[in-house]
Amino acid sequence: MNTYSSHSSEEYRLASDWEEAHHILHSENEIYPLEKESSNHNSRQSSHIPSNSSDEDNEFYTEDNYFVPDVIVKLNVGGKIYHTMSNTLMGSLFFENLLMYSIQTYNKIMDDKEIFINRNGRLFEYIFQNLVTKNTNYLPTHLPDLLQLKCEAEYYRIQELKEAVEQRVFALCTTQNTKQQRTYRVLPRFEFEQIKQAKSYKTGQRSTLMDEYEVITTVETQEPYWVCPRTIKIHTSSSMCSKACKRVFDPDHHGWQFVETEKVIIATRDE
Repeated sequence: MNTYSSHSSEEYRLASDWEEAHHILHSENEIYPLEKESSNHNSRQSSHIPSNSSDEDNEFYTEDNYFVPDVIVKLNVGGKIYHTMSNTLMGSLFFENLLMYSIQTYNKIMDDKEIFINRNGRLFEYIFQNLVTKNTNYLPTHLPDLLQLKCEAEYYRIQELKEAVEQRVFALCTTQNTKQQRTYRVLPRFEFEQIKQAKSYKTGQRSTLMDEYEVITTVETQEPYWVCPRTIKIHTSSSMCSKACKRVFDPDHHGWQFVETEKVIIATRDE
């Protein structure tokens, strides 16, 4: 059982399940019976019945021969205001129960007051668009919003929208799970040649590393290297050379030099 309120602070309780709804349905002063045939009303949703009588204009009839006026309904959903016709809301079993089986709600509509629903006002925009357009194309793109919207669709009892959201969530999760982030490596040519034939046992079967990688491109670069004046190989930078090295330093032959080198860019293969 859910409790709702309006700006007048009046609280009233609404039937939120079918058993209680039908209990209210048969209460004498809660609903207005209709003295008409109902053979053409073959769904539980409301439908507009044209009439030449001004007293019966803008009424909606259900298969149980009960009606509510087709009037503008003001909804306050989580602080966001929505205005729509009562017929628009009949795509939701929640609103069908709310508008047809509750005399309190009926009186609220007649008194031109808001009906407050303590739910997510931002996500109700998607609920509202579904009720207005009768399609499920208007959905959020982010997974957290989709998961919340699924809960809202369940609350408002819109099965078609709930199923559409579930399909979108499944598609989004499948895409994220199958999308593999590629790993790139930049290798000197000599190193690339060395690992090209290296064996890999990652898949449980004997293969080469190049079965897992593909060559993206090759580039020509200049690699700097330090030439020690005394040709000491472990002196790979100026900070490693001693005063003895600096005393025989010749800028034309020593110090930083550059060599042309080829590098290979590889990346993991798309699966």
